[in-house]
Amino acid sequence: MNDNRLGKERRIKGLKNTERLFKNSNSRSIKAFPIRAVILTSPKNEDSQNEPLRMMVSVGKKHFKHAIDRNRVKRQIREAYRKNCQTLRSEAEKRQICIDIAFIWLADNIHTTDSVEEKIKKLLDTINGSLAQQENP
Repeated sequence: MNDNRLGKERRIKGLKNTERLFKNSNSRSIKAFPIRAVILTSPKNEDSQNEPLRMMVSVGKKHFKHAIDRNRVKRQIREAYRKNCQTLRSEAEKRQICIDIAFIWLADNIHTTDSVEEKIKKLLDTINGSLAQQENP
């Protein structure tokens, strides 16, 4: 699937997958305020999934009481991720690994779409850089 869509197979779904991401001791966290990313990498053959890069978005009710605001922030994050995930996806395919990423919103106010996209780019570049460091210690 080489298109630019963010379909079901590219999302983390289900309690088992979510718990694996957050409770695994190998997962790590990167912060670029107002977003925190929790990342878990695993070998490709370990998972039954065939998608090398999956994501999920969480915006808490604690930060935004109204669903319309939470949904707007989630839309901003998903769109920024969709536009900028190609390099990380190709890197994961090349290394034969699966990367699961959870984006968690930390701020109490809505940021501009451009600033959200800038932070997502920064997080994805950091993840890509950490993959390169793992290969070349």
